[in-house]
Amino acid sequence: MFYIQKKRIKKCTLLVKAKVVDIVRVTSTDFDTLSPNVSWYPVYEYQVGFEKKQNKSKIGAASKKYEKGDVVSLYVDPNHLDDFYEPNNNMKIAYSIFGVIGICMIIACIILQICK
Repeated sequence: MFYIQKKRIKKCTLLVKAKVVDIVRVTSTDFDTLSPNVSWYPVYEYQVGFEKKQNKSKIGAASKKYEKGDVVSLYVDPNHLDDFYEPNNNMKIAYSIFGVIGICMIIACIILQICK
């Protein structure tokens, strides 16, 4: 996921203003606890030149981050106008935390192997 987001950031260079026209609620089930998980995905509408686009975010949030009518900045891929990312998305923090946890687990496994 981090690699895909990093690639998207590199390709999406055109800054546009987008309006939140809808917020889609997606419910999934956690199979360990059988409890429902709700995620909210904003639907953005933006214009590049004479072409108007409307796309749902690929990244949802556990709570509503926006309301209909909010205006946000997006970076769009000028060659593929449906591909975009939101610079205010705080997923970098989650990626960093999971990365550090992964590195710590690898180091712990190496230490445990050496101490055997």
